[in-house]
Amino acid sequence: MSATSNEIDDFAMEQTTLANKISHLEKEIQVEIFTKLKANELAKLGKKKQKVDAESIIHESDQKIIFLAEELLKYLPRYRILNNKFSEQALKRNEISNLENPAKFTPDYEKNTLELYQMKKRVSQLPVRDVSVQNSNHRESKKFSMNMIKNLLPTHHDHEKFDSTDRENQFKADQLEMTKLTNLLKETEQHLNESVIKHSKIQAELELEIKQQREHILAQQQYLYQQRLQIKELSSNTNKPSLSASDSNSSGNFAKEKYTSDLKSQIEILNKSLESCQQELLEKNRNLENLQKENDKLISVQKQGSVFNYEHVFHDRSVILNAPAVEDVHLQEKMEKDHSLIQDLLKSVQNHEYETDILKKDLKEKDFQLSELKKKLNSCFKPEVVQSIKNEHESEVIFWRNALENAKTDLESCENVTKESEEKIKKLEKTIEQLHYTIQSREDELYANGNKLKTFIEKNNSLTEDLRRASEQRGTDIQSYEERVNLLMIDLETKNREISTLNSKISRLSGLIESEASDKLSLESKLNSLKRTSEFRDNELLSLNLEVISLKKEKAALLLECNNPDKKYTKIAEEVRDVGSAEEQYPNCEILQKKISEMETEIYQSHNTLKEKDQAICELMKKIEITSEEAKVSSSELAFEREFNSKLRNAEKTLESKENVLQLREQEMENLKQILNATQLKLKKTEDDNKNRVHVLESMIDFAKENLSKKDQNVSNIQKALDEVVTSLKASKEELEDIRVTLSEKLEELAELKIKYNSKADELQILSESHSTTADNVAILEQKIIDLDNEIFTLKEEMTQNINENYSVISELKNKLEYAETELESKKSLNLAEFEKMKAEHDSSISLSLHLEAKVTERDKIISNLKNELMMLNNARDFEVQELEKKKEVVDRELTNSKLFINQRSKEVDDVLFERDSLLVQLKENSSIIFDLGLKLKEKEELFITLQDDFKKSKMLLEEKVDLFLREKSDLQERYNALNLHVEALKSSEESYRAENEELKVNLQSLKEEIDTLRKHLLDKESFTQERAETSTKLKENSRENETRVKDLENQIAHLEEEIGNLIMKNLNLNQSYSDLELSCLKQKRHYEDIIKQKEKSAEGSTGWW
Repeated sequence: MSATSNEIDDFAMEQTTLANKISHLEKEIQVEIFTKLKANELAKLGKKKQKVDAESIIHESDQKIIFLAEELLKYLPRYRILNNKFSEQALKRNEISNLENPAKFTPDYEKNTLELYQMKKRVSQLPVRDVSVQNSNHRESKKFSMNMIKNLLPTHHDHEKFDSTDRENQFKADQLEMTKLTNLLKETEQHLNESVIKHSKIQAELELEIKQQREHILAQQQYLYQQRLQIKELSSNTNKPSLSASDSNSSGNFAKEKYTSDLKSQIEILNKSLESCQQELLEKNRNLENLQKENDKLISVQKQGSVFNYEHVFHDRSVILNAPAVEDVHLQEKMEKDHSLIQDLLKSVQNHEYETDILKKDLKEKDFQLSELKKKLNSCFKPEVVQSIKNEHESEVIFWRNALENAKTDLESCENVTKESEEKIKKLEKTIEQLHYTIQSREDELYANGNKLKTFIEKNNSLTEDLRRASEQRGTDIQSYEERVNLLMIDLETKNREISTLNSKISRLSGLIESEASDKLSLESKLNSLKRTSEFRDNELLSLNLEVISLKKEKAALLLECNNPDKKYTKIAEEVRDVGSAEEQYPNCEILQKKISEMETEIYQSHNTLKEKDQAICELMKKIEITSEEAKVSSSELAFEREFNSKLRNAEKTLESKENVLQLREQEMENLKQILNATQLKLKKTEDDNKNRVHVLESMIDFAKENLSKKDQNVSNIQKALDEVVTSLKASKEELEDIRVTLSEKLEELAELKIKYNSKADELQILSESHSTTADNVAILEQKIIDLDNEIFTLKEEMTQNINENYSVISELKNKLEYAETELESKKSLNLAEFEKMKAEHDSSISLSLHLEAKVTERDKIISNLKNELMMLNNARDFEVQELEKKKEVVDRELTNSKLFINQRSKEVDDVLFERDSLLVQLKENSSIIFDLGLKLKEKEELFITLQDDFKKSKMLLEEKVDLFLREKSDLQERYNALNLHVEALKSSEESYRAENEELKVNLQSLKEEIDTLRKHLLDKESFTQERAETSTKLKENSRENETRVKDLENQIAHLEEEIGNLIMKNLNLNQSYSDLELSCLKQKRHYEDIIKQKEKSAEGSTGWW
């Protein structure tokens, strides 16, 4: 039972991976649909460029949806097969443990549904302000995701057998599912169109809000502009006395003009207060006029009322004389009402008179306040008050300017964000068009894959027919085997003669077995695998018997349930709670009856085959008993032949593997030879280069020494000349009286000195030319360094090529192993007997692969060692190059310093000559000038001393550089010796490889002679294996293409998810910026209101004090 549990675990792992892939593809389809709908909205509402981009994105998204649907159809049949197998194995396991409660397999879809729901949440979480719209989107997306899951994923009643005959029906069912998927896609498009329209409305509202905020900011700017204009008008309309006072102050006109511009806010407030007072006065006057009019009306009414009442009374009296008593009551009521109205009117007149008195008093107070305000206006033009008002106004202006600048920056940031979002939307539209295009191409590929599936099904059917024919041939082979046994009885005498030849062959084979002790381990592993397979078969027989017993019990239980339907319906109701519906699981018990009948037929066939085999074995045993010892000899010979054939096959495989290994080793040896030759050539080049460098450095050192000696000679000559000049000057000082006589002699001496200086100037030019030659040498060194860099680069490229070749060899071996594994899996699905054979071959291939992997690891170690050595060499080269570059930099610095030094010294020499000429002229003119020249010559002597010291220091530096060059030469020689040792070690390893290759070649030649005899038996099997290999290679190519497509789609989805997240974050940032702008506007309003309140309080305080 352990084997069955392992198979169930394998099926479960495959099923979980396929379920994850299916859910991932569903998510990708939904995302593509969402992008398509967004692009449709842009195509309807956007501009021309946006429409073009949206159409391209729609085209691309359609193509991607078709491709993803094709991949879903590829995974679904395999997923159903796994569900069927897993359900059967689980039922078997649970039926053995609990016969009363059969197990129900429910795959774990909850994780996939949760992931899909989270994906829909991410897509639907856009910056929506309407809570009702957001909740409706969330509910609709949830419904959509659940419908997609129910329609796409397989149900519980799909756990049926998937035979080879039902594959065409399954293909038709897949096509129907494809149509369902297209209908679902259309529904989702409609649903997402609605959500997109809602989102567009929300976006329009946001755009309106942005426009309103911009208009508000423009209004604020206009308001500030108007305030500035009012301030200018007020500054122009200020009173003339203040200007005259400013004119009285000397140089104060500009100051007063500034004060008037600064007083604008205070003047505005005072003007507003004056206007408010005037408006109040006008309102009071209007109220007084209205009250007077009402008084006039009341007086007129009173007069009319009194006349009316008297006339009415006289009229009523005349009526009362003739009328009854009831009319008298009505007349009395009317009189009382008129009297009350008159009293009310009189009260109102009194109140209006009182109010008029109060208003007159208020008018007087307001006039007094106006006079005081005029006085304050005049007093406001004082310098102290003006400065205070100026400071307040400047602070307010600075505040408003800062607020405007902040608002401008916020608007610019918002506009930049909107531009970025628009660009990203355009990019997404382009991607959607590309997806449409890919979907169309994938539809074409889907039809092509359908045709390929049909051809593949036909091939599988042909293979099954071939297997049936092979089984029939095996029956005929058994009959022929019986005939051969009879013939063997006749041919015993001839076989005895052949036994002697076989013994000689055995002696040869024993030698081969001793030489190939390693191959015995593989044979032992195969024997162990065969034992395991026999145990596995025994376990399967036991499990089949147990299944038969359990099925019989189930049959009996079902018969009882059919007889008494009440119990049946109660059991079905209990099972409905666990699974879902009894109709899907047990439709009239037909499925179980079919399974039972199929299992019974299989068991009956297996029993018949076992009986036939037992009969054949009994007949053979009888014949063997008759023949006794002769039959024993023949059976031993047959067993020996079988073992001999198996050993020959194994030997062929081992020889093939060894041939491959030898070929690989020969290739490696050739590569190593090439590397060694390249390294030797490079070492020779480096040796020559190093020698050339040493010669160049030595020549440079000699040249530097020569330059130093020349400079020393120049210094000595200059010193001698200076000594002569000093002695001549001393003589001139002592013999000032004989100056006129000695002037001619000294002129001649100075002429000689000029000649000497000219010669020294020529020497300086020679030095400069030598300096240019050193610069040329430096350029040559730079070129050599560049050549070395190029050589290092070529070495690195060769190393990478070698490494890539080694990796290609390893990848080929891995591909072979994968190819063997795929063949095993395909044969496992075709027939169990072939599966067992392939399993045995797989074990042998694993042992060979382990052997090869061990050799590969050894080669990897050798390669890694070579890599490390090459890395060491490259590092040493890099270090040498760095040191040479540093030396080059030092030499360049020294050359520049020497150039500067020579230029300075040449300038100084020119200056000295110029001074000498001037001194000669001055000597002719005056003897006192000669005395001054003597002092200057002393100063020049000191300068020459300093020059001499500088020359000595430069000489010391050059000697130190020579020592450094010699040390570097010794280091290079040591490295060269180390490289020679490394080359010798590589040569020794090459000799060892050659010895191993020769041994392997000897073994190959001995084995190839025996393989030629055995290849004839393998020709029949090679044709069969080639067909299998072709089918497996095609399946591999399809799987690789699918994997590459899945990876590309995953990368695209990740990129789109990142872009969507960035857009969401940017929308949030926009909302935050809008809220910040609103807060800033509110702060500005509050600040402005506080300023107005403060001004009002100051105005009220001033009036209250007065």
